[in-house]
Amino acid sequence: MRTVWLLAAGLVAGCGSRDVPAASPKVELVPPKTGSPVALAPPDRDDGVPLSIKRLVREQKSELRDVVALAAVVGDARGRARAIGEVNGLVTELTAIESSLPRAEGGFDEPAARLILLEQRIGDLHDALRAAAPDLGSPKAIE
Repeated sequence: MRTVWLLAAGLVAGCGSRDVPAASPKVELVPPKTGSPVALAPPDRDDGVPLSIKRLVREQKSELRDVVALAAVVGDARGRARAIGEVNGLVTELTAIESSLPRAEGGFDEPAARLILLEQRIGDLHDALRAAAPDLGSPKAIE
């Protein structure tokens, strides 16, 4: 019993050699004026175009950049001119689809269908140009 009292007295008394730290200055937390500190508000989209449609347009632009690079290195002059003409037509069509998106009234089904068809045409041209330029078609040349 005596040891229990000694242990209790030791715990209550604590260590006498411990220094008490100086009081830290008070810091006032100010909540942010906009939004929540946990989640940011999504960016304002004034045009009303769904993000999935915007993603399709971005992907087609990226694919067209690859096709333009492939068309520029086609060995045959007539084939190169034909490929560049086809690429220009696809760029014009993509630009027309993209410019019609903000004012699409009946929903986005028709522009989405046009984008999917355009994706197929761009993919077909990309495959044909890779076959026409076998040096660029290998995985080593692409890297």
